[in-house]
Amino acid sequence: MDELIKKFDIEQVHKAGAFFDVERLDFFNSHYLKNINLDELYEKLLKYLAEYNQNFLEKISKFSPEYNKKILNELKTRIKKFDELEIFTNFFYEDSKIPSLDLILNPKMKIENLEDVKKSLNLALEILELKV
Repeated sequence: MDELIKKFDIEQVHKAGAFFDVERLDFFNSHYLKNINLDELYEKLLKYLAEYNQNFLEKISKFSPEYNKKILNELKTRIKKFDELEIFTNFFYEDSKIPSLDLILNPKMKIENLEDVKKSLNLALEILELKV
């Protein structure tokens, strides 16, 4: 900030309207998020959420800071602003839901009960392990 103050010159300010490039601002913000220390970034995130998104703050507060920091560390290279974080991380904080039996049973494929589902999944796992 001190450097900006020293370099500012009112003579360089034009009378025409200012041009504000949101994409460039997002680029610089993204660069800042990628390079800031994780602990400092987490503290800034908590302050941001306390002011602008208390519902999401309450949701992530149910989890340990270590868990939240792992998620933030993975996503800090993908986000441009803190308000994107909820969209990208919501599933990390939701209760896992057991799918309806209608979604996993398939009589046409002779998968008619949970035992058949387990056999099919185990077979798929074996095939995938052979490919690796």
